[in-house]
Amino acid sequence: MTDADAPAVAEICRRLDGNALAIELAATQTAAFSPARILQMLDDRFRLLKLGPPGAPLRQQSLLATLDWSYSLLSEREAALLRAISVFAGVFSVDGATAVSSGSPGEVLDTLAQLAAKSLLAMDANTGVVTYRLLETTRAYCLERLRLSGEDQAVRCRHAEHVCAVLEQAASEWSQRPAREWGAAYGHVVDDLRVALAWVGRDEANRPLQIRLTVAGLLLWNHFSLIEECHVHVSRAVEELDAAGLAGTAFEMKFKLWLGGSTMITRGLKPEAMDALRRAWEIANEIGDTDYRHRCLMLIAAYELFTGEYDAGMRTIETFASVAAADDPSILPEGEVHLGIAELFLGRLQNAQRRFESLQQRDLRYFNGSYSVRYMADIVVLLECALSQVQWLTGFPDAAARTATAAFERARPAHHHLSLNNALTYSCPIFYWSGCNEECGRYVELLSEHVTRQGLITRRPIASFYRAALAYTQGDTSSGTIDGLKRAIEEFRSVNYLARMPYYLSVLADALVHRGQLGEAETTIRTALDIGRAQKEGWCLPELLRIQASILTAQDQTDEAAAVLVESMALAREIGALSWRLRAANDLAKLWRARSRTDDARKMLLPVYNEFTEGFETRDLVVAADLLATLACSGDGKAA
Repeated sequence: MTDADAPAVAEICRRLDGNALAIELAATQTAAFSPARILQMLDDRFRLLKLGPPGAPLRQQSLLATLDWSYSLLSEREAALLRAISVFAGVFSVDGATAVSSGSPGEVLDTLAQLAAKSLLAMDANTGVVTYRLLETTRAYCLERLRLSGEDQAVRCRHAEHVCAVLEQAASEWSQRPAREWGAAYGHVVDDLRVALAWVGRDEANRPLQIRLTVAGLLLWNHFSLIEECHVHVSRAVEELDAAGLAGTAFEMKFKLWLGGSTMITRGLKPEAMDALRRAWEIANEIGDTDYRHRCLMLIAAYELFTGEYDAGMRTIETFASVAAADDPSILPEGEVHLGIAELFLGRLQNAQRRFESLQQRDLRYFNGSYSVRYMADIVVLLECALSQVQWLTGFPDAAARTATAAFERARPAHHHLSLNNALTYSCPIFYWSGCNEECGRYVELLSEHVTRQGLITRRPIASFYRAALAYTQGDTSSGTIDGLKRAIEEFRSVNYLARMPYYLSVLADALVHRGQLGEAETTIRTALDIGRAQKEGWCLPELLRIQASILTAQDQTDEAAAVLVESMALAREIGALSWRLRAANDLAKLWRARSRTDDARKMLLPVYNEFTEGFETRDLVVAADLLATLACSGDGKAA
């Protein structure tokens, strides 16, 4: 055993309910298998446990013998119910036990009480609703008994029908119950849905039930952000639509919508994702499904924003707003947040800031109700994420850090993966821009681990980019760091995630300057500027011009560099990006100081610095303060 085995060993113990005999039986296999392999084999756990090594002590066979003895003492009614309820993956209710068995509710309730009294069943009444659960070892034993009884297919069919009915009931309650309450009530069904889908998928005769189950699971997968799982099952269901005669129906509409959305996140912003979304939109219009009209528009807008089509995204969101105003005004704040994000990208920072702050000040009971994850992510988290970037750009770096941290702290306990990913994605640049390297590094690693674990491929290059950018900022200008930035940028392109691409290229250009590769730096920043202007990505254009000026300075074209810095400052003032303006002012002050224009440099930089009311410990403001101190004591030799 090594430390690396510890997680697998711990999981084995959990899966075996801490049962010492079961654990000992599993441990006998460590001579032949690693703990990780034993864990993989636990789905067939009783084959494993019964195989003990040659000459194993009798006590290692006692668990199975004990279960056999206990089972033999049961009445036929008790044994039949125990076999039937073994199909449940976790907790279940009296209604669930009744649904999978052939008894009446009263008989089932009495029999469950008898089984619990014999310690073959765990009972929990802490939530106010009595639920039951079989220990994993007992469940595995009873599943084998169910298979041998010949009742397996009938019981599993009843189980799948029950899961479908429960989730259809959940869907009918979704718009009436608060999101957390709804999730608490139905979260345990996820494992049973997995069991049911695995069973129905084995036989083509179960195709109608498979499609019903997949539709029933959509809201559950969305609520818990199980995007990869959703993608797998929806992809399978889409392949069955024609054979099931469901093309052009609400079934196709729902599957195409969720196929498009899950593809965007787990496979990349591919044309096939947009094709699926547009097909869902067509059907929603044909059959008059207003809810899915809204959903389609929101996801189409997200696709357009992620791919850098900001004008198109704005138009789609405006269409969403007009449709929502007529159909369901309560969802208008969703459109408002996304409209603000589009304005942020386009460089309309003051509009975005007013929109976000107005949303924050409204009565947002809507956000805390049933719709907190209506459109794939928690809207309050997304609002805070976008607001944090606007705050940093407009000169409030401390407020930006607080808002980004608040978004992360809101998303973390909810275990909604896409919402948490949004918080991590937006936090990395906030702390990177502010020079909070340690904090940035922490968020980068959290993001990297999260995208890998959850399969959120589209977001993976963000972590890769900021890891390499952070290394460069900390003084590593080696070819490895440059290559890391290039690989991340290529990965952005491979998944068609083109939002912020001009900014990413500008960081690469800056690193190339510091490595002395001026020709490549110049080509890179020109590409960044071309893309930025084509996409109308106004939020970062002042920073792109600043990097272009640094290249001109390195090429000894100081007059041209100064002119570009003045242009950068003017553009930053025009869009309200005080933080970018300060960066350009710092560079221009250094350039003028080198040309003995000390007074001009101080008179230019000081007013910009004085516009800030916070963030004086962040990197750019520290640089500005040091520059001003140097400039004040040079030139005429007097302090300012």
